[in-house]
Amino acid sequence: MERSSESALGLLSDGLSLYKLHFSAFFGPVAMIYLPYYIVLSLLRNLPAGPTLVWMGTLGTLAQALATSSVVWTTAQVREGRQVGMREALEAISIDVVGRVLGALVPALFLITLGIMIFVVPGLLLLVWFALAGQVAVLEGRTFWSALRRSRELVKGRGWRVLYLLILFICLNFLFVSLPLTLLPRFATPIGQVLGLLFLPYPLIVMTLLYLRAGEEL
Repeated sequence: MERSSESALGLLSDGLSLYKLHFSAFFGPVAMIYLPYYIVLSLLRNLPAGPTLVWMGTLGTLAQALATSSVVWTTAQVREGRQVGMREALEAISIDVVGRVLGALVPALFLITLGIMIFVVPGLLLLVWFALAGQVAVLEGRTFWSALRRSRELVKGRGWRVLYLLILFICLNFLFVSLPLTLLPRFATPIGQVLGLLFLPYPLIVMTLLYLRAGEEL
């Protein structure tokens, strides 16, 4: 595959092309990860709000780490022209890799949340700095502060582009996932889940392409 521009539009276009060309390798593992998650969530609805939120946060973070492990690895492979099927994408998920991803994502989420609670701007700055922590954990084997520092290094000089992409993904998630919950409450859960599953790999693919291009230029 030819390397395209690192511009936001170029990354979005390349990401969409990869997603369509290798749909089963990206979507299959994500569906297998999140369908059990949705089932568990449906079973937790009768619990009090406090425990439900704790379980949702814990299981949601774990599901995100599993999906990140698969999608990031798959993106790196297919970008180099390698053929990857659903089986290979699933095999990329291992305890070691997921542990590294969790070790990067959990402190990043904690610091971002703290920054937003204290004052919004620091939280947004940390969100940009740590945007590639998952990619670093999967493809470089780093975790904890090493992954966060490396993410900040890669983002340097690309902050506005990263912020633009993150805001765009948040808006698209609202449009395709959250909005149906409001407009179609009767069918909200299945529609939101299907659209969420379809959308989830795309931001990971695009951010991985950004990570790969940034790494080549350092």
